[in-house]
Amino acid sequence: MKEINKRLLRSEKLPSYDILIMRKLTRRHFLSAAPPANLNWNMCLGQAPKVNYIAKRCHGEFRWWYEYSGGKLTDWGAHHVDIAQWGIGMEVSRPQSIELIEATHPVPFEKGYPTVTDSYNTATDFKIRATFANGVEVIIRNNAKDEGFDSGVMFIGEKGRYFVNRGKITGAAVDELETNPLPENAILELRRGKEKQRHMANFIACVKDRSLPISDVHSHHRILTT
Repeated sequence: MKEINKRLLRSEKLPSYDILIMRKLTRRHFLSAAPPANLNWNMCLGQAPKVNYIAKRCHGEFRWWYEYSGGKLTDWGAHHVDIAQWGIGMEVSRPQSIELIEATHPVPFEKGYPTVTDSYNTATDFKIRATFANGVEVIIRNNAKDEGFDSGVMFIGEKGRYFVNRGKITGAAVDELETNPLPENAILELRRGKEKQRHMANFIACVKDRSLPISDVHSHHRILTT
């Protein structure tokens, strides 16, 4: 899907914006407890503020606390922003500017810190505009019902709209592939000469021949720091 979407989007001129969406996380309150016997809670906290152990503060739920992560914005952002930047040809670049349009948090903040310790505190609603050197704007937001799509990336260009997420890729140009397929070597070219593989297999193959993986550290650094 990545390869097809990238090919489609780079074949036309994009206007001033793309749209990206992540799901909303609801507010919850949790009780503190004694940490498990096999967990050194102080070591787990590291340089983060010292707080009582709450199971939801670690394991898979650490994502929803600013002390350790950035919520849906960084969790799903890491998976969607890469598609957006790849599609617009900015995977090894960075935004020229980032504008916070709106943000809503589930708990009050004071001097930049949450005032309660028993609830998720990362943003539940947000809208951000990232503008790149090629003039394309990427809108990162938690809800795009007004645009008619769910979690994923919507590209808007001269020839229409293209939507992609982990499960599907849709749009007029995708439908046209049946009668106007991509060149035979298109996918191979986009994968830097490697056959289609899972990321780990691709990484090992590239270690052996000293080539650049399809998911490389340079582009991923740029994408994650967006």
